[in-house]
Amino acid sequence: MKKIIVLLLSILFFALPVGLCFGESIDKTMAVPFTEKQLSDLTFVIKDTAHMSIYSTLSLLDEKKVYDDLQLLDDMVAVKKLKVFMNSPGGGAYSGFAIADQLKRATDRFEVSIYASGVIASAAVMVFIATEDRYASEDTFFMVHEVAGEPSGQMSATDVKRMNVLFDILTARYVKNLVSHSNKTENEWQEMMKAETWFSAQDALDWGLVKAVK
Repeated sequence: MKKIIVLLLSILFFALPVGLCFGESIDKTMAVPFTEKQLSDLTFVIKDTAHMSIYSTLSLLDEKKVYDDLQLLDDMVAVKKLKVFMNSPGGGAYSGFAIADQLKRATDRFEVSIYASGVIASAAVMVFIATEDRYASEDTFFMVHEVAGEPSGQMSATDVKRMNVLFDILTARYVKNLVSHSNKTENEWQEMMKAETWFSAQDALDWGLVKAVK
């Protein structure tokens, strides 16, 4: 009989509302509070112009920040212009292409201009040439090279062939974008990429990659 009483008391205790046990009230809805999204550390707004800085090695995190910021800016009716400031040694090819695509789409909504300083190399070149209004400071250096990758573990002959196909696809897109934003030919860019070519802001201006050096 005592065991039954103890069992009933135990059930009664644990069946009581937690608020009564611990002296706290419970939000019956259990809803997670809504947190309004804010611009990332890449972006801030002054009047009608958003300023975005890409000063890093390009990564998936940069992709996400740029995407999220552009979505937020799209809802800011007063914002009409987007200025992107770049200084990047490159990074992931996929990230470079993804960020470039996002900036291209942004031109449907904003007046987008890109300003280079420091170094614009490798995948960062794709981001830089994403829009038509491109500017570089006098001391900016650029670099293009062949697509490269690091093997992950042991690779078979088939794996190598697959990787070569991927490299060919990435190279073709890279060269196509360079040709469409410059006065150089496909063959010239391919040779420059094979040689890993560094060039100055003045060279970029002469070749049509930048609109002005300033």
